[in-house]
Amino acid sequence: MRRAATFLCGLSLLCTTAPAVAQNAAARTERVEPSAALVPVRLELRTSPDVLQCPGEKRLREEISVRLGHSPFDDAARTAVIVTIARRDHDLTGRVVYLDADRPLEAREFVVPDDPRGCFTLLEYLAVAIAFTLTPFGDDDLSRTPPGTTEAAPPGPARRTELRLGVGGQLSLGYATDPTLAALFHVQLRWPAHSLSLEGRFRPPAATYGDRGTPLELRSEGLAVSACVHESLFFACTAGEFGLLHLHNPERLEQGGRYAAVSVGLRAGVELFLSERFLLQLRADVATSVAPGPLRLDRDEWRNTPLSGGLGGALMTRF
Repeated sequence: MRRAATFLCGLSLLCTTAPAVAQNAAARTERVEPSAALVPVRLELRTSPDVLQCPGEKRLREEISVRLGHSPFDDAARTAVIVTIARRDHDLTGRVVYLDADRPLEAREFVVPDDPRGCFTLLEYLAVAIAFTLTPFGDDDLSRTPPGTTEAAPPGPARRTELRLGVGGQLSLGYATDPTLAALFHVQLRWPAHSLSLEGRFRPPAATYGDRGTPLELRSEGLAVSACVHESLFFACTAGEFGLLHLHNPERLEQGGRYAAVSVGLRAGVELFLSERFLLQLRADVATSVAPGPLRLDRDEWRNTPLSGGLGGALMTRF
């Protein structure tokens, strides 16, 4: 009888307390589930003047909205997200400050190398961090980084050699009597701070003259090799060109021939990124001719210009 009474008391206690336990468990579950209320925020992107190639605030808004599944932005919102991108030594820094009516709530900073893709990569990291912070989880389980914390950006893909292909043109000065245009076909292997380029050049027929005024026609095709160092958007190179020079008298075609041509020089320029895939490369060249030397054509003699220059550009795509 005593055992039966104990069993009945325990059973009645379980029946009495079970609904309350279930109700408390449901309440706790509701607190950790995402809230249905979405808090609008005001976004501002401030980019330092020395950071030239960044996608901009519109791109950052799009990246955040894609990750959240909705657009949380309202220019009149009380809560603000202030993003600042600046250059520090050889790195790019992105700082995110969360404000509630101008009262700082939280600040984070990300650092990435200042390479050609640096600002695009930094913008992706910032978008992921902001979207995660704006995700409406319950406050009980939300762990925030203390204000002013600086953290390295999430590890990105390992750096690899970048292949670039491009076409362009060059205005050559000193190659012939008048300025001439050359067609360029460009292949480049790019590392973070260096590059190696192979460039095909074709110069159409151009007018020149011998020492005694004999009218001559000059054209050439060649292959140029250049090794460059890069600092941010700017680069400087040493270059050498090897090719064939065609020289003849248009009135007497038997006068003239083909000759080996060699030149060496320097190059400097800038890269302007049009998108993540395409860029415009602008450069200036100066070169001195090594070969050929003076060429004898019947009663006249032609001498290669010892110093020449060029202004050119190429539209390139990255792989």
